[in-house]
Amino acid sequence: MTDLHPDKFFINPDLVQQLLLQLEKDFVHSDLFGKCDKEKLQGKDIYDIVHEKIKELMKRKYGELANTYYRIDISERQLKDALTEDTLHTESEIITTLILKRELQKVVYRNIYKQSKEDDTSA
Repeated sequence: MTDLHPDKFFINPDLVQQLLLQLEKDFVHSDLFGKCDKEKLQGKDIYDIVHEKIKELMKRKYGELANTYYRIDISERQLKDALTEDTLHTESEIITTLILKRELQKVVYRNIYKQSKEDDTSA
């Protein structure tokens, strides 16, 4: 997990918008994007916003951060492995990357499932 460049996670504008909705849902107690124009957010912007929120939670609300892992479905084992394997990045960078990967994975899987259901009904 040494490549943390955020733009590689954000491929398609529709997926980005779905990712933003998923992030808002899972960061339920935070006004994650505030007054940002979500239509104009790019990969780096999303990464930076989530990263700042993670740093804030690490400093002030670790219990809320742990609940966020649970909501997003990041196990203690995944977290521990990622933190052990990656010695080049900060803990907050690694956590941010884990969160974005998992959230994007949810969005992509949801789209694949939706597409397969549509294919089944049209066949």
